[in-house]
Amino acid sequence: MAFVQILFLFIDSFFQLLYTQSVSKLRKELNKMLYFLDRIINYISRNPARALVFSFLFVIFLGTTALTFPVAGRKAPVPFLTALFTATSATCVTGLTVVDISQVYSHFGQWVILGLIQVGGLGMITFSTFFISIIAGNIGLHSREIIQESFSQQPTGNILHLLYIILGVTFTIEGIGAAVLFIFYHQHLNFAISTSLYHAIFHSISAFCNAGFSLYSDSLIHFQGNWYYSLTIATLIVLGGIGFVVFYDLWQYFLAKSRGQVRKLSFHALLVTRVTLVLIIFGAVMFFIFEYHNSLQNQPWPAKILISLFQSITPRTAGFNTIDIATLTPVTLCIILLLMFIGGSPGSTAGGIKTSTAAVVGALFWSRLKNEPHVSIQQRRVDESILSKSISIFLFSTVTIGLFTLLLLTSELAGLSHQQTRGFFLDILFEAVSAFCTVGLSTGITPHLTQVGQVFIVMLMFLGRLGPLTVAVAVARGRPKKFQYAKEKFLVG
Repeated sequence: MAFVQILFLFIDSFFQLLYTQSVSKLRKELNKMLYFLDRIINYISRNPARALVFSFLFVIFLGTTALTFPVAGRKAPVPFLTALFTATSATCVTGLTVVDISQVYSHFGQWVILGLIQVGGLGMITFSTFFISIIAGNIGLHSREIIQESFSQQPTGNILHLLYIILGVTFTIEGIGAAVLFIFYHQHLNFAISTSLYHAIFHSISAFCNAGFSLYSDSLIHFQGNWYYSLTIATLIVLGGIGFVVFYDLWQYFLAKSRGQVRKLSFHALLVTRVTLVLIIFGAVMFFIFEYHNSLQNQPWPAKILISLFQSITPRTAGFNTIDIATLTPVTLCIILLLMFIGGSPGSTAGGIKTSTAAVVGALFWSRLKNEPHVSIQQRRVDESILSKSISIFLFSTVTIGLFTLLLLTSELAGLSHQQTRGFFLDILFEAVSAFCTVGLSTGITPHLTQVGQVFIVMLMFLGRLGPLTVAVAVARGRPKKFQYAKEKFLVG
């Protein structure tokens, strides 16, 4: 409420300034405005989570404004809600759209979307801090804390070094991906050089940032049997979802090795890499089994394997699809729901609860089955703080998805009986998980959502990109208690 009051005072001062005639009053009102503006900036900047939330809101605001310009529409100006939905989806690297961006948005609009994807994938704080470090030569404590919050990085003295590696790795991988895709577009599809370059850059950035936006109406279904194209996109998705902390760890590992020093990969890097490989193999095998006599029935064997592999990778959390999601069996959709919910790794462009969180929750469940007093993963005991945070993320995410699923059922299916809406519950749940986990896959209901439903999806995408815990910390007031209550035991279960 404090922030709202300050904001209203600032707006009131602004309008008083517009109608003030006297120079002395003008100076007084201007000083008042600057004072309130300083209060707002201080309110935002003193909390890293709050600064992260407002930076995303600011980018979404700029993106929405740009997409409503007449020049952003191909044939007509884009409505505000559609622009807001698209800007939020791009900034939160989700990929859900209520319109076909290849048909509705002009090249200007598509470049705006691509810019939002890039900024949203890495975070506005990353770019702003990078330019500040170039100009000033250093960054402040608040900027370090915000970057740590943004990339789930443990406190370290080399935050600026990490930032340079993040940007360097990002642009290098995106550049290589764009070069590989350019060859495909120009030589295999005979696109013009400018068109090939444009499509290559767009899809390389969209894939690495796990955004799932495509310049084609059918996503990537047209390339479902092409190993060159599909594996390029899939590789970019995996690299974008593995986490920048892993890249930093690999950099330190090879740097030490080049100097003749001994350095092991961190436990985090090994854990998320193994979980990622397990999920890819599990998803591909399950997709192949349950879709063999369904959507894969008329595909040749190489295409069956390729589609299964691609559709195992893309739910975590890119949103590209090489097959129509609406044609999949309910069992396959549930498996994809699980993959979407888990998502990528901490400190990456991907969404979901993250691979390490899923590993901790799974280890907790397994330890309770074996009646072990402590939770361990790969002969390492899980710290209580990590265990508590993992459970909180899991519960917050589950409750958020459940709540918004109920809201979407209310807004989209109000007044209809279960018999009339048979099958729609899974569609709504799929849409909610896809939005919250910033995936972008859909059974096809996104363009048919009501305006209220679109607002709910916008809120879900925003919460999912930042995380319910981050948003909760951003709006929380007061300080943590410095005392503890007496411990008590009671029956549960």
